[in-house]
Amino acid sequence: MSRLKPALRRALFLGRGGDRLNGFDDEHVARSFHLLLIAFLGWTVFMLFLVVPLFAVRKAAGAAIVLALCGCAVAALVLLRGGRKRAAAALFLSALWCLLEIYSGLSGGIHGGGSNKALVVVLAAAWLLDLSAALGFAAVTLLLSLAEALLEYTGHPLPVYFPGPPLTLWAAEVGVVGLTVAPIVSFVNALRRHVADLRNSEERFRSLSDSSLEGILVHDHGVILDANMACVRIFGYQHPDEIIGKNGLDLLISPESRACIRERWQRRETDVIEVTGVRKDGTTFPAEVESRTMKHRGHDARLVALTDVTERNRAMEARRRSEDELRESKGRLEEAQQLAHLGSYTSDVLTGRMEWSDELYRIYELDPRTVPSGEVVLARAHPDDRSLILQTRQDLLRRQGRFEFEHRLLMPDGRIKYVLVTGTVSPDGDGRPRTRATVQDITERKRAEQERAMLQVQLNQAQKMESIGQLAAGIAHEINTPIQYIGDNGKFLEDACRDLVKFAEARRVSGADGVPVPAREMPDEGIFEYLRDEVPKAIEQLLGGVDHVSRIVLAMKEFSHPGSAEKISVDINRAIESTILVSKGEWKYLAEVTTEFDRELPRIPCFAGELNQVILNLIVNAAHAIADVVKDSGRMGRIHIATRRDGEVVEIRVSDTGCGIPRANQPKVFDPFFTTKPVGKGTGQGLAIAYGVVVQKHGGVIRLESEPGSGATFIIRLPLVGELVAA
Repeated sequence: MSRLKPALRRALFLGRGGDRLNGFDDEHVARSFHLLLIAFLGWTVFMLFLVVPLFAVRKAAGAAIVLALCGCAVAALVLLRGGRKRAAAALFLSALWCLLEIYSGLSGGIHGGGSNKALVVVLAAAWLLDLSAALGFAAVTLLLSLAEALLEYTGHPLPVYFPGPPLTLWAAEVGVVGLTVAPIVSFVNALRRHVADLRNSEERFRSLSDSSLEGILVHDHGVILDANMACVRIFGYQHPDEIIGKNGLDLLISPESRACIRERWQRRETDVIEVTGVRKDGTTFPAEVESRTMKHRGHDARLVALTDVTERNRAMEARRRSEDELRESKGRLEEAQQLAHLGSYTSDVLTGRMEWSDELYRIYELDPRTVPSGEVVLARAHPDDRSLILQTRQDLLRRQGRFEFEHRLLMPDGRIKYVLVTGTVSPDGDGRPRTRATVQDITERKRAEQERAMLQVQLNQAQKMESIGQLAAGIAHEINTPIQYIGDNGKFLEDACRDLVKFAEARRVSGADGVPVPAREMPDEGIFEYLRDEVPKAIEQLLGGVDHVSRIVLAMKEFSHPGSAEKISVDINRAIESTILVSKGEWKYLAEVTTEFDRELPRIPCFAGELNQVILNLIVNAAHAIADVVKDSGRMGRIHIATRRDGEVVEIRVSDTGCGIPRANQPKVFDPFFTTKPVGKGTGQGLAIAYGVVVQKHGGVIRLESEPGSGATFIIRLPLVGELVAA
């Protein structure tokens, strides 16, 4: 059974034309006609091989009629499967009608019932062709029946050639009934489908109408004939029956809008107008109304579409306010950009198409009518910076993200401007990369930075000179001590030289005339022994004093030199030694200075003079801290300076055994003008300058480690990598 059902379904599908009848305008009728032809062929086979041989009186004539009908059916099938339904129907029905009329004429005429059977063709023609074809078949059939009746009336009845037994007549009636049932069933099914389609269409229309956001109503001179649920909801009612049959103008429209609507009815205007509606509770609201003339149940009426525009008006008002605020904001933005010398632009990275703000035109000093482009930017750029701009563009084509760079502009009058370009590259809505950036004129800032840098250099140099001035007494003392023994040894060497000259002169005179020099005039032999021992020592001490003074002077020279404007390669250990020597007057009577240098330390890129000042400030601060501890006790503190390499960083540690720094003050020690010293003994700039030199100029780190009462350690970390000039 499970296999029989699919087989029967497949046979029915093939009997209805299979895939050959797809796409017909009236596919259902065509498939029914195809099935009818197949059934008719089955009937002809039944008649030809069973009924005619066994029951027909005139077997040859019956077989000929059946074969003729079979041939017409086959020809009609061929035409139908070729897509020519009307030709197939016309051929089949015409042949069938002719055979039925011939049979009627040879079977007793009006008494034989053949004309009644021909009415089957009329019914099928109405089904398969059209009403005119059916009326044509009916008219000809009636005329032939009239002719048969007139012959009968005039005494010339038609002969009966095809009388037959009941079974033969029954078999013929089966074919006729089959041909009759098919159109009737098809008509009934079509009528049902039509009614169902109308009902579904009405339901869809009602559903769409009730689901519409717009109110829809139909009226005749103001009297409401129909309305959808949206219209009912807009006016605050529950069901259309509450307003149907009532005057819509009086019920739903405010008095001031009624006159306008009536005037539009008279002029038959259909454009959209705004009126004031009245809800069930009496509140009013703005509404847009549009009307059209239509037919309603055969009478003229007007279809009205109504929309509550309360929210739209609010949105439009909010939009107007937003646009006003946007214009004000844009004006303020342009003013702010002008004050900040900040322009902006957007550009398509692939096409180069750009849009500039007004301030950007002012920055580049271009006519606002100039079409912005990358070539315009390059034309204004300084020749030395154009390669940077081109390289940045190439990078933006390869990658996306944030970018920032500075370059110069060369104005037509020779002036140079500095601009800072900051922006980002990201995909737009269509996936194309787009640049959004700002361009700020930083010329004044650059000049201020240059002036500030010069002032900072001058300030550092002034502080260095101040430090040298404060250290002058100690330095003078350090120089005075070797100068004293240089002078004493010089005096001794002068006396020794005089004695030796005197002895040499006496020997020269004695040797000249052969007369011995009196003993009292000859130097004592002990003096020669003494001079032989002491003169070398005196010379050594004198040279040592000269070397000591030379080292002090060289240290002073290195320390007080203004330094280079660029970083140079410096031996940090030697620089620290020079600073220790220069500052000796500050710590000599208070502390012992020890060093622990990494002799394998490479030269580091730095601003030598400024770094010397940092070390000096730390040593002087350490000496002052130790002084607060030892005071007049005669005890000595300790200052320890160490250097070491830590990867790509050089670390300098300056430790002391002073009083330490309270925890509350430690976060503020690098703040400008912060000091814990009494008034007149400190400016609060030493550590602030040290922080600026180490962090801002060298990209390093300076930090403090201190426990109150246990001294302090300042740690400086400087990178080994940096831009250098020839030292």
